[in-house]
Amino acid sequence: MIAIMEMEISVMAIFMSTRNSSKLLSEVVAEIESDKEKFIGQDIEAFFNRMRYELIDKEIGEFSKKWCLPFEDVKYEVYNFKDGNLANENSLKSKIDYDRYKEMVEKPVPKFTLRREMVEDFKNNLMGEVSSLL
Repeated sequence: MIAIMEMEISVMAIFMSTRNSSKLLSEVVAEIESDKEKFIGQDIEAFFNRMRYELIDKEIGEFSKKWCLPFEDVKYEVYNFKDGNLANENSLKSKIDYDRYKEMVEKPVPKFTLRREMVEDFKNNLMGEVSSLL
């Protein structure tokens, strides 16, 4: 059974090329090695997917906190991001809690600048981190 799990992990490793995917795969392997008995008869793919979604949620949470946005709204945009465009870009921009943002930073930028920077960060950084995990 362990040999089959190792083979499944090896196959997944072939398809993993990004930093997050490699990190995730390393965590899965470490978890299996630390408690092999726990994984006998278990679906490694389900375990891997659970960890994958936890990593995506972590990235979304950090982005949400940074830009003072509701987690669920950012999550919706991540899962519906297509062809380099947000599904509801204007809606997401309007949900930035600008008052909370002003309290968090020493020199706040104007709202329109903040909104533009958030969209750029979403497209260039957040999606870069999570797209390979989707």
